[in-house]
Parts: sequence; C-alpha cells; structure tokens
Amino acid sequence: MDKFIYVIFSIVLVYIIIIIFSLLKILKKKSIKKVILFDVISFIILLGIMCICYYSYNIPTIKLRGDKIVKINVFDNYVDAGYDVINSSKNMKVTVENNVDSDKVGIYDVEYTIKHFNKEIKEVRKVQVVDEEKPTIKLLGETVITLGIDSKYNESGYTASDNYDGDITKKVKVTDNIKNEIGKYEVIYTVEDSSGNVFSTKRIINKINDNNGVIYLTFDDGPSSATSKILDILKENNVKATFFIVNYSKWYEDVVKRIVDEGHTIALHSYTHNYKLIYSSEEAYFDDLLKLKSKVKETTGIDANIIRFPGGSSNTVSKFNKGIMTKLVKKVKEEGFHYFDWNVDSKDAGGAKDSNDVYSNDMNNLNKNRNNVVLIHDLGHNIKTINALTSIIKDSKSKGYTFSKITYDTPMVVHGVNN
Repeated sequence: MDKFIYVIFSIVLVYIIIIIFSLLKILKKKSIKKVILFDVISFIILLGIMCICYYSYNIPTIKLRGDKIVKINVFDNYVDAGYDVINSSKNMKVTVENNVDSDKVGIYDVEYTIKHFNKEIKEVRKVQVVDEEKPTIKLLGETVITLGIDSKYNESGYTASDNYDGDITKKVKVTDNIKNEIGKYEVIYTVEDSSGNVFSTKRIINKINDNNGVIYLTFDDGPSSATSKILDILKENNVKATFFIVNYSKWYEDVVKRIVDEGHTIALHSYTHNYKLIYSSEEAYFDDLLKLKSKVKETTGIDANIIRFPGGSSNTVSKFNKGIMTKLVKKVKEEGFHYFDWNVDSKDAGGAKDSNDVYSNDMNNLNKNRNNVVLIHDLGHNIKTINALTSIIKDSKSKGYTFSKITYDTPMVVHGVNN
C-alpha cells in the first residue's frame, strides 16, 4: 500500500502542475476551450492511470504459513499450517481444496483460491505422504544353531511384516554361506517393502567337528513342585534343558514362563497323559496335543513344535489300537512336529531306588559317540532326581561332555515303533 500512496501522490502532483500550466495559458489569453479540453483529457488519462495503479497494487496474494512442501508419515493425520491473505482491505473468502489421503503413499496438492474481480488467484502446497519405516522379519526357531559337520541345515522358517504393506513374507530373500567345513556361517534374511525400505537379519550356524558327546537333559511330566528346584540347579550350573510338559493349573503358569525366560526349550508331552484316551484314534491324539499347544502359546507366546509321545514312540500300551503309533509318527512329522524319544533312561519314575541309582543309570549309559538324550521325570515327589542332578551335571562336564537343549534343528533321537 505504501507504493500505491507514493504513486497517487505523484499523479496528484502532476495534475497540479497541469492545472498551473493551464492557468498560465489562460493568463496569456490562450483559447480557454483548448485549455479546458486539455485539462479534461489529462484528468481522464491520470484517472485511468490511478485506477490501473489501484488495481495493480491491491491484488491480494496468499502467503502460506509453514513450508510449501510438507512431508508426513503414512497413517499420520495431516494438519494444515494455514495461510495469510496479503494486500486485501477486506476479509476475503479463501477456498481450500485438500485432497490429502494420509493412508496412501503419494504426493498431494492442497490448493488455496481467492477471487479478485473475475480473476482466480491460487497458491499450492505439496504434501508428500511417505513410508520410511522399515519392515521386520521374525525368525522361527533358534537364532544360533550348532550342527555337526555332516549335518544338513534345515530352515526353521520366518515371517515378515510391514506397517504399510502388511504380510510380505513372500518377498523375503534368503542367502547363506554355509559350507561342509568347520566354522561359523550366516543365513541372511532380507526384505524390501514397496517404499524401498530394507530390513535384514541373520541366523548364525556353527559347524563343529561333530555333534557327539552332547547331553540333552529332558524332563517329562512337569511342571510340578520340583520344577523350580530343577531350574535353580540348571541356572547354577549354566545348563540349558528341555521340558516336555503336561497340562498345568494357573498356579504353575509363572513356572512355565520361567522355563522359557531362562532359555530352556518348552516342549509338549500330553494334555491328559491318558493312554486309553489319546491313543484311541489319530483325532483323539491331536485333540489332546493341540489343546496343550494352545495353552502353552497362551501362557508363553511360544508356538511349541517339539513333542514326546507318552510312553515314547516305542510304547506297547497303545496296542489296544493296532497300528496307531505307526500312523502317528508319520502324521506328526507331516504336521510340522519333531518328536524325541531317549537313549539314556535315569529310571527315576520306576526302578531307581535312590539318587545313587539315578546317578548310575545316567552316567553309566552316556556315550561320547552320540547325542545323549536323557529321560528324567519332573515330579513333585522325585527327590532322588533333584539330589542326583548336580552331580550328574558336574561329573559329565569333567568327563568332557557338553550340555544343550533340544531345538527344531536337533537331529531326532527316536525308538523303533512297536505298534
């Protein structure tokens, strides 16, 4: 507006000069008609110039607050920073057209429009909706696996998800540098979402000379009042084990969680441990197994896929249903489970009279040339096992044995099927 005032002042000054000039003409007795005509024409011209200047210097403009190019994350609400109208002597209406879809990646326009006489004056803000969050990959199974030099690596699986694309498991690319040599190897999992965000994680594979001389302590039939004492001993001796559990009350939920929290393997034995019921049919067996699997998942979040048949796969208590074990050992593997029997029996559920018997049954049957899967029972009254456990661990270590927990990649130790 200041410039407009200066221009008007100049025009008025020019017109005053013209009037003075006209008066001088009249005093010199020039034609009054010509002077008046000249003044009228000058006035019209100056008035036109004044109108043009007024229009030019009073064209309103829209000044955007904030940035003209704005970036927001997908799914975030877009909040406009607003605007100001410049060079307007009255409150002019501004039409705002906002087509931003924050649920979809893209570039959108927010248009601001005002009408000045018959002309539309526009300003545009660009809004970029972007996805800059990386996807994630969840590895199933163990992230560190130890294999014998001649053992084949079997992929445990994975899932991938993205905040924008959802399930993108099919986009995961898996590469590895595994060789049939002693060493440390990596399996690399990489996924890229539709916005170009890349995430990568890895699984470590340790290839050792052999996987023999390893002891897998396995505890059946828990949790019980003895479980916490067993866990204390394992923790004190830095040993990981495998617990094949049965159904449990809410009083033992914290114990089951502790098994997982302290790095042990939670595995499935039976919900009922009722031979007549579970071996009556394939359907009955899986109803029992999956009921326990669902309960463990609810308690721990673990999707357990390692099992032990009640009585072992070689049991004869199922002979009332001829051929049921032959069917089940095949079916559980088809359903994605790995089952384990044992090759060392502590006989703590029958046969062993005291802790010395438990100790002897375990120590006398260990073998450096194999994986030793030791059957122990997690029963509340099984004091002889608790009393023998520390000595079994310490003396086995002194003889050069190592301890490990069963994972999905552990080679299965199984009996011959007798039914």
